[in-house]
Amino acid sequence: VVLDAVARTQDIADEIMALANHAMECPHLRLRGVMCIPPATASDEENRGFFKETYQLFVDMKEKLGDNNPNIDCISMGMSGDYPLAIEGGSTMVRVGTALFGARPPWKPQG
Repeated sequence: VVLDAVARTQDIADEIMALANHAMECPHLRLRGVMCIPPATASDEENRGFFKETYQLFVDMKEKLGDNNPNIDCISMGMSGDYPLAIEGGSTMVRVGTALFGARPPWKPQG
């Protein structure tokens, strides 16, 4: 589910919870939490807003599903450019590949 600045509504939160409930019914899936990647052009304040909303979604999900699934323990937010803000916002997992390995070359379609 893509949560963007235009579509942030209770309907989206309900859709995410419905998806989480469905995942819980699938025997070969294990729901671990939520992931957020803010737009690359977002300011620090906008990122804080995305991280705050994602954290609240995680809290709500854990509250509603946690009794049935103790594995809901992951909030993946933050990348090389914004991980300090993500950690401040409650992230339990950050992705820092660019900081470790450098930027990827631009993608060029084959053919």
